[in-house]
Amino acid sequence: MNKKIAALLTVIFSASVMLGACAVKQSQETATASASPEASESGKIIVAEVNGEPIYYDQFHTIYANACAQYGIDENDETNGSYIKSMIMDSLINEKIMRQKLTENGYMELSSEDEAKAEKDAQDYLDSMVDSYYGSTIKAGLEEGYTDEQYQEAKKPYEEQVLQSIGYTKDEFYDYYKLMLAEDKAKTALVGNIEPTEDEIKAKYDENVAADKETMESDPAQYESTVSGGDTAYYVPEGVRVVRHVLFKIDETSAGAVKTLRDAGYDEQADYLLQNALSAIEQKATDVLNQIKSGKLSFDDAIATYNEDTGMPETGYTVVKGGTTFVESFTNGAMSLAAVGDITDLIPSDYGYHIIEYYGDMTPGPVPFDDVKQEVADSLKATMQDEAWQKIVDEWTSSSKIERYEENM
Repeated sequence: MNKKIAALLTVIFSASVMLGACAVKQSQETATASASPEASESGKIIVAEVNGEPIYYDQFHTIYANACAQYGIDENDETNGSYIKSMIMDSLINEKIMRQKLTENGYMELSSEDEAKAEKDAQDYLDSMVDSYYGSTIKAGLEEGYTDEQYQEAKKPYEEQVLQSIGYTKDEFYDYYKLMLAEDKAKTALVGNIEPTEDEIKAKYDENVAADKETMESDPAQYESTVSGGDTAYYVPEGVRVVRHVLFKIDETSAGAVKTLRDAGYDEQADYLLQNALSAIEQKATDVLNQIKSGKLSFDDAIATYNEDTGMPETGYTVVKGGTTFVESFTNGAMSLAAVGDITDLIPSDYGYHIIEYYGDMTPGPVPFDDVKQEVADSLKATMQDEAWQKIVDEWTSSSKIERYEENM
């Protein structure tokens, strides 16, 4: 469920997913657009009813207005507005159905430990949104040397902004996480333990290999981007090499300024600033390069002592000709080396100076089955469980009476 929250409408912090990602299937029996009551007994306008329970205009419109604002869409835009309205309404209806069915079956009765966990998860997510969208603004308003306690205190008004943007109070937001936890418990109980067979695992592996073979052979750069993104590539095309490097970074202030200028299209000014920053580290980088070439310093020791790329895997980076994962100068330098063990001279980039080593080659062909068997099994199991759970949710939806009052939306 947490993955659902991060998927769609980022402006409203994935509002449509936060309110349920399962599409509401409509039919003449279960979903109708009928004449709506002007207002409920409380005076609130109703935009839909699910098994007699209302969904109010205020909640719906808060989400819709924020979505339109983020995407630059006029709220009266019939084409784009209608699509967003439908997506949000489906999500609100789905949440209502889920809450009703989980309550009916007793899954909303959570222990105190479960409630505490749900509230912590909700607060963690809320904190991450505030940090992501407002962190720099908050820090800019604090005095130098601020404490974590001061930062947390300064976050509170922005937390309220996030909650208002999605039409939730904090208690309601916590309650939604309790709903998610209840859904997870229901899924575990109702779906049961589904395990793929050996034949199913092997068939899925073969399917993945075939798909990746077609993709990677037609465009080897896809292998580089897949691996660098942390995903598994089930087929290795020809020409994939492994490289390591020693990076000497330019100072952070210059790096930030260069990026800002590049993003604004001022490449000439960025190049000038970069050259000045590179000049400040050139002597150090040259000295290390000379020590490696003379044999006084091994490349392993150079990495351990001087490399400022803290994210480089121990096994190195995979690079292909024409790849776009790395900056062009890095890729060109890596692919210019003739033999394993060769190193480049200093390669400049907007990050600093690189000394690149041709570390090895990836063996072309399918990734061995045993290397990825458990990963394939786990992924297939999750898919089978999701499909079984979706079947249950679809049955809940088809048995529900859903009325939409579109003229009130």
